[in-house]
Amino acid sequence: MNARLFSALVALIESGKFTLVSSKQMLINSLFSLCQSEEHRGMILTYFKDGNITINGNIICDSFTTKQRHTMVKKIFASQTISQASKDEVMLVLEQIDNSDLLAQTKAYC
Repeated sequence: MNARLFSALVALIESGKFTLVSSKQMLINSLFSLCQSEEHRGMILTYFKDGNITINGNIICDSFTTKQRHTMVKKIFASQTISQASKDEVMLVLEQIDNSDLLAQTKAYC
């Protein structure tokens, strides 16, 4: 069920129909919360590394909030197929973005 909802949200985001930042952020938060498969975690890794969501050369979402980046890192660390080197890389990037208490919580989770 979550996989279908995740795919539906990806399609909604890709449609470009949602132009308000608040609407996009709500969809992205929902997308990340539904990420449970290895395929979807791989997509999250790509989004994190790219810093945006790009479809067919078009940037659909051009930035993520700090909290969203923490969620992305947690999803990436939950993967059994993403290499430890990739996980360490995203954690280093997150450390450069944020040094708040949330970082300590994310590290403890991972």
